[in-house]
Amino acid sequence: MNTVTRRQELVFKKICERILAGDGSGHRRLYRPWLQLRRKNTSKVSNQVQGWVVPLGRIATYMSRGEYRTAMLLLWLGVADLREQYPIWPTAHPHPLQGAEFAPPNLGRVRGLLEIAEEAGIEHGQEVGTNIPYIATIDLAATVIVDGTARLFLFALKPFATEDYKVPWRTAERLELERRYSMEIAAPYDLIYSGIVPDTLAANLDQWVVHSDLNEHQHLLASLHRFIDEMNAHRNVSIRDAVSHAAKVCRINIGEAWVLYSHCAWHQYIDIDPRVEPLHSYPAPAGGQKFRQQLREKFFGWV
Repeated sequence: MNTVTRRQELVFKKICERILAGDGSGHRRLYRPWLQLRRKNTSKVSNQVQGWVVPLGRIATYMSRGEYRTAMLLLWLGVADLREQYPIWPTAHPHPLQGAEFAPPNLGRVRGLLEIAEEAGIEHGQEVGTNIPYIATIDLAATVIVDGTARLFLFALKPFATEDYKVPWRTAERLELERRYSMEIAAPYDLIYSGIVPDTLAANLDQWVVHSDLNEHQHLLASLHRFIDEMNAHRNVSIRDAVSHAAKVCRINIGEAWVLYSHCAWHQYIDIDPRVEPLHSYPAPAGGQKFRQQLREKFFGWV
């Protein structure tokens, strides 16, 4: 057996093992990304991120800091699910929404990327050193509930400093295949450059997302509505004073009050603009609810 044949067998076996293990399939907390961080594939330049993401209830893997920031933004906008490094299988396969809650009926199977690439006259690509088709991935696949039905939105995150960046030819071909695949599955496709989420917005979302749910603070649920009322009734005072006052009224300690503050900021129960650094010695900057509504309309066509 020559080296090429041996390598091909090993690669094929590994792909089969990963598929059987569930890599690249599932929804919400059961989803397993196809691309995963390992010591041998970490990048020295892209600031890869892996960690527990509260809204998803699982460990998530992002191949760049820009990808992580965009994921936090989409989660803040209220997507029902967000699957990173989602595989675009080379052969025919079930629709990506198959098995999702509120998925449309009769989704059926969709064509694989091999056939789509051949139709487009674009080389699909193979696993290195083999003739096994390469398994491409889409950076972010967002599930959004629209009028009670799950819809899929695909996002490609590329390390462009600006929107007018000149894309290399092979990259442009890969993006075209992603676009054609999105049409195949009737999913809107959006190409986003890495600088779409500025530092202040990213920092605020990163801080708030930790308490996006109260599963570890369920005793605070009884105080949530009163806390919201008190915070909104005292918008003219500093954030620090408003939180302190709400803590006293709700009879919770100040640490618990700040947990509720982050929870309310994430869900915009208190109107706080995440694009502005919220200095605690000043009143909360308004505008977050309107900003979120505008982004929902831009990305998903709903508010």
